[in-house]
Amino acid sequence: MPDWYAFTGFVLLPNLILLFIALLMWTNPYRFLRHISDDETLSADNLDVNDFGSILIAIVGLYVVTFSFADLVYHYTSIKIAKDFLKSDFRYTPDQTGQIIATIVELILGFVLIYGRNILLLFIQQFRKEIKSINK
Repeated sequence: MPDWYAFTGFVLLPNLILLFIALLMWTNPYRFLRHISDDETLSADNLDVNDFGSILIAIVGLYVVTFSFADLVYHYTSIKIAKDFLKSDFRYTPDQTGQIIATIVELILGFVLIYGRNILLLFIQQFRKEIKSINK
C-alpha cells in the first residue's frame, strides 16, 4: 500500500474539508447568513437579536458538522487501510466502534443544531424567561 494513500486519508482530506468550509465562510459570509435566516435582505445593519441567535446556533452546528465530516473521512481511511493490510482478519475494536458511533452522533447533533435552530432558540428564550421570573 503506498504511503500517499494513508497521507491522503489521514491528513490531506480531513484538513481540506475544514479549509474548504472556512474559505466558504470567509469569502461569502452574508450568503450563508441569508440562507440560515431565510431573509434575502439580511445585512449586518438589520440583524435583530433573534436572527443573531439563530445564526449563532447554526454556525455552531456547522462547526460540529464540519469536524464530524473530517472525522468520518479519517475513520473510513483507517478502516480501509486496516482491511487492506489485514485482509480477512480485520475486526473492529470496542474503541473504534465507540469512536465511529460518537462521530455519527456528532454529525446528527450538528444537523439538529443547523435545522432545529429556531426551535432551540425558542427553548432558550423560554428558559431565560423562567429564570427571570424565579429571580424576581
